Amino acid sequence: TLITDLQEKRSRLLRLEEHRETRERTAAELGARLRDIIKMFWSESPSIMVDDKQFSVDDLDAVEFWQSVVKTKSFYAWLYRTTMKLESESLARLFPETVNEAEWSDPEPAELARQADRYDRDIAMLRGVDFAELAHYERASEKRTWFDQRIDDVLDSELARELVRGGFITRNYAEYSAIFYGSFVGVDVAFFYNRAVRPNEMYLDYEFTSKNAVVNLLEQVPREFTSSVSALNIQVVSYLLENKNRIDEAKSIVTYIVTHNNADVQTFLNAFFNESTAPREDLVRMLTQHPWRKVFEYLAGHPGIPDRETRLKLFNVALLSAEPIGSYKIGDCTKALIESCYPHLTAVTEDHSHETTSRIFEMLEAIGFTVNDLEVLNAHLRDRIVNARMYAINVKNLRLALDIDGAPTLDEVHAKTIVWELCRNHITDYVSVMENDLLGQSIILRDVTLIKIIEEQHDVWANDQLRDIIARSAPSAAIASIEDAPPQTWSIIVDSRRMVPTTANLLAYIRLHGVDKELSALLIDRGEPVELQNIQEVADEDRNALAVQLLNASEYLSANNRVRLVEQLSLESEIEPTSVTPSPNLLAQALKTGLLPDTFESFAHFATGGWESVSDAFAVSKKISEFIRPALVADFVVEFLEDQEIPYALRRTVVRNLGEYVPNDDRQALEAVGQFALEHEIWLPLEDVCRIARVTQNPDMISKQLAHVEDVYIGAHDEPFSSGESWTFWL
Repeated sequence: TLITDLQEKRSRLLRLEEHRETRERTAAELGARLRDIIKMFWSESPSIMVDDKQFSVDDLDAVEFWQSVVKTKSFYAWLYRTTMKLESESLARLFPETVNEAEWSDPEPAELARQADRYDRDIAMLRGVDFAELAHYERASEKRTWFDQRIDDVLDSELARELVRGGFITRNYAEYSAIFYGSFVGVDVAFFYNRAVRPNEMYLDYEFTSKNAVVNLLEQVPREFTSSVSALNIQVVSYLLENKNRIDEAKSIVTYIVTHNNADVQTFLNAFFNESTAPREDLVRMLTQHPWRKVFEYLAGHPGIPDRETRLKLFNVALLSAEPIGSYKIGDCTKALIESCYPHLTAVTEDHSHETTSRIFEMLEAIGFTVNDLEVLNAHLRDRIVNARMYAINVKNLRLALDIDGAPTLDEVHAKTIVWELCRNHITDYVSVMENDLLGQSIILRDVTLIKIIEEQHDVWANDQLRDIIARSAPSAAIASIEDAPPQTWSIIVDSRRMVPTTANLLAYIRLHGVDKELSALLIDRGEPVELQNIQEVADEDRNALAVQLLNASEYLSANNRVRLVEQLSLESEIEPTSVTPSPNLLAQALKTGLLPDTFESFAHFATGGWESVSDAFAVSKKISEFIRPALVADFVVEFLEDQEIPYALRRTVVRNLGEYVPNDDRQALEAVGQFALEHEIWLPLEDVCRIARVTQNPDMISKQLAHVEDVYIGAHDEPFSSGESWTFWL
């Protein structure tokens, strides 16, 4: 019918405007899609040309860019010698949103209102129009035969045609001509009775014009009228819905609509919901309460609903009128509408009775709804959503769920079980949100929270996940007593520097793991030893044992740092040197601070570790001259004599007592002695010179030595020792 055509045009007009209002979101989605395609071609950003205008990759989210693309139906991108071009067909396949150019036009609110008003006035006029007005109506669709043409096609008499066009023959002509007996109920009532009630056919847009016409009609119709298709007239249904004393008859019509899923019912609903003056909300309320299983899917997705505003208003009424959720079929249309439009539904934003709130919650729960913004919900529904963990993890939602203004750290989250359960099960999402929205914010501030979370989750989360959570805690969350945490997590805790370096903690950790890489990293901060805490809480005997462990931790800690750490322990008893494993520079550092005794026993023990374990100690020791013995340098005379840091007097002792320090014919050792003696003009006894000469066979080394030996005469000779000639000595 003409009215149906106009209603469809009005719906298309409003839907088009809705598309225009969402252009920015659509442009952003298309921009992201195009960037993904571009990344397949280039790692760098190409230039993009639409018609004669150049764009950059940064422009792809702009409405202006896509308006240009929609208009020209093509664009191309290039970088260096590679070009990508999209034309009409490929553009439609990859970006179907660009097909309809009208959807990208700038919104025109005034023009929209003007056209919608014209459609509404035309629809209202056509509902009560008669033959003469139809003959002069010229805005019918080109696909339809105009009524004036039908007059010519149907009526053979020119007089009849003129009478119709002049308004003398109307649609009520038969009723005027007929003879009525009894009280007269009106021409329009009689017309409807004969055209709809009697044949039991729908005449949905017939307009009653006489006073009390619908009341008069209802007095004439049979009892089963409201249970028949003939009752599906917009004015009749509107009258019954608006008059509370007619509620039973309204329910009867609703029952008919619900139980008859046929073309007439669909046509009636489409027309009724497109009639802005009809009590549409009352009909939806009764359909929902009946209940009609398809009411939510119909309201959410049926194309017959004229516009978004009407759809939301009617859907909102249905939500507020809902029976238990099992009464309805809930599908994708319902879910999509709620997810995209819930901030605009007063059913979820305003306060309602406990029963109504429960029904709305059932609906949200049934569709698996996740609320992105808790703030828009009414307080009672928000509590239900929070308790059911049906909200997205974001900073704003967490603050509302926790009822706090500050950062939703895990200290706050863990204190409220129902919020903790959500974040615990989606800990990756929580971490991502905190990282993106509160950059630099630690997620745990107190050690008691950190300990509880570790205790609860160490067997649930993967090690990397647990490590990440611990690492994101604040230094203030460092654990004061490591034994409060599960032992299997200690290494992760220490690796994240979240153990307070108390002597008790060090003892406990070292007993389990030794001084490993993780603990070593904790004990050194920017190259300097950390300050150990609560020293005196541990007995001296245990501190002594800890000192030995630290001194022996040469794999990851330098000798200097080990000694400085041990020095903080304030040991009351002396460390037994033999309990310490020799390692480079350790003895020297220990002697400087007095950690180890400056004795022969200390040197003798460390000498077993090789020259590097004692080399620096010879220079540091203040008592070495008192106990220097061959045993301390027997294995490294060469190194001892060549080390310039060792006092000259000590090295001279070795040279002066060559027989004791080098008892065997060690060629390298004897060469070192000879060289040292020569450099320092130490004149050796003849016995030592002879041994050096015999073993080293180095005439340059001993020539001066011989010159200073008493009672030695060197005969005349023209050649030096190095000539290979024989020499004669008189002693």
